[in-house]
Amino acid sequence: MKRIIIIAFLALLTCACNDPFMPGYDAQIDHRGNALQNKVNRLLNDLQRTAGTPAAAYENHKRFYSEVRTELKGLRDAAAKLPRNEATLNCIAPLEQNLAQLEEIHRTGITAAEVPVLRKIFDSQFRALLHLEDAKLRGKRKKDVGR
Repeated sequence: MKRIIIIAFLALLTCACNDPFMPGYDAQIDHRGNALQNKVNRLLNDLQRTAGTPAAAYENHKRFYSEVRTELKGLRDAAAKLPRNEATLNCIAPLEQNLAQLEEIHRTGITAAEVPVLRKIFDSQFRALLHLEDAKLRGKRKKDVGR
């Protein structure tokens, strides 16, 4: 349970959107963020069903962690290319940190009781990222209408 508390604390570090001069909407970040959320949810669904069995062993999911780390790095790199995009980067950083924590928990043996807490943490972090991109899109549309 101690490790869950650590992850919950990291979840509180989700993005802060107080920059009035944010960059515009980036469809790539939006789509890739949605795809990553679905991928993490599929893993958590699988772990919920199989926790405590050999199928849930970390060794069977090493590829998942490697792929998601790479995808998050790509997402971070895409966000970093845009000027004034700190808010998006601040949404991605906790996802990277919590993926590392999830991997460590999984390595030591994840329980079915831990999965719902982990799901809430990841859902809130992905929601913050995707709502930020949605807000940028709405802002872009308002600017386009005002022209």
